[in-house]
Amino acid sequence: MPFHYLMCARNVVSRAFGAEPGDIRFLKVPMERGRLPKPSDEIDPNRWIREVTVLAQRTKGGKTGSDGDVLIWVHGYNNDLPAIMHRQSYLVADLENAGFDGAVVSFDWPSDDSTLNYIEDRSDASAVARHLVTDGVTRLNQLQDAGCKLNVHLLGHSTGAYVILEAFEQAQRDGELYKSPWRVDQIGFI
Repeated sequence: MPFHYLMCARNVVSRAFGAEPGDIRFLKVPMERGRLPKPSDEIDPNRWIREVTVLAQRTKGGKTGSDGDVLIWVHGYNNDLPAIMHRQSYLVADLENAGFDGAVVSFDWPSDDSTLNYIEDRSDASAVARHLVTDGVTRLNQLQDAGCKLNVHLLGHSTGAYVILEAFEQAQRDGELYKSPWRVDQIGFI
């Protein structure tokens, strides 16, 4: 059974994900129609990284190589978990149809399903953005030292683009980018 992989930065309320910032959780969610992420979908971060890396290194022939691609998709505001899961499914299918054979994962930041909540959503996005770099990109990039060429791509929709920019700005300000083997000038935006 295929799975969705997410880094979730939402709080937990009554054994379900809420719309406020919380601890970063690494989720492995079965790709079943209508299946939403639950806190019980959390797996060990190292296991999550290993599984995503294996998916990234697969080829169209089903073999695993030493190179790979991971696309981290960051959703916009006014998105609840059903919308995020629906969009991730479509993104995976569209990219596969276009020939992309890497892994697609989501960085789920705590947006609420309310168009009037933009200011609070943006504040919540800023509060968790740094984790995109420190818990996601940097962990994946550390595999470079193990002889693995893993390309990490970021795709942000709407406020998701803000999350990406804020994540790298915070990481650079806090010195996180200088602890990594990659350089800021290797980051490009289109």
